[in-house]
Amino acid sequence: MKEMEKSITLIGLPGCGKTTVGNLLSDKLNYEFIDMDFYIEDNQGKTIIELFKNGEDYFRNIETETCKELGERSKTIISSGGGVVKKRINIEYLKKNQITGIILDVDNTLIDYYKVFPDGTKEWVAQLKKHGMKFCILSNSNKIAKVKEVAKQIDVPYFYFAKKPLKIGFRKAQKLLNIESKNIAVIGDQIMTDILGANRCNMFSILVKPIKEKDILITKIKRPIEDLIIQKYQNKLKRKENENVHK
Repeated sequence: MKEMEKSITLIGLPGCGKTTVGNLLSDKLNYEFIDMDFYIEDNQGKTIIELFKNGEDYFRNIETETCKELGERSKTIISSGGGVVKKRINIEYLKKNQITGIILDVDNTLIDYYKVFPDGTKEWVAQLKKHGMKFCILSNSNKIAKVKEVAKQIDVPYFYFAKKPLKIGFRKAQKLLNIESKNIAVIGDQIMTDILGANRCNMFSILVKPIKEKDILITKIKRPIEDLIIQKYQNKLKRKENENVHK
């Protein structure tokens, strides 16, 4: 029996680029792309604003059921709003592929440029630990003191100067977690390091919006490159749309 191919979930606030990145990945991987908000609107026959008029809890319950449904799919890029991580059950449904280990990036994923954790991050890690999830930090930073301190604050093992997207760092983390690659999710804010490396190692990948715009120098150099790739793909999409209109 052929093994089910993994899906990719994109989490971030409105306007952070989930749709653009999702379409880019969809085209590259030949996966279906689903924007969860649009999917909910189609199924409910109402806009998100109209649904929110019944209260946030009402909308989050609908979002939870949608996560449950989409979590069963394979070969799908799922674009979800930041609120999707507010309820543990959503995480559980997004782990339908039997994810039991998580590899975390550090800079602009766990902490910002000023080494500050966003509200709720530590609690999120602690909550998942209670449910048996294993964690490992994998950072490209060569500042061992910083990575060590971050790891200490959430009590997880770590590797620094990982040289992502090379496979070697991911394989070290996998060995430490003692989990098959298909059961590991990689969470990070960069396509060219975190997501690319995860896909090369056949790991589930979750792209998140950077916490802050301020980056270290090497990342500042990479961001425009990623932006150019995204822009190129946006132009490609526009050409396709125009072609379809004139058919």
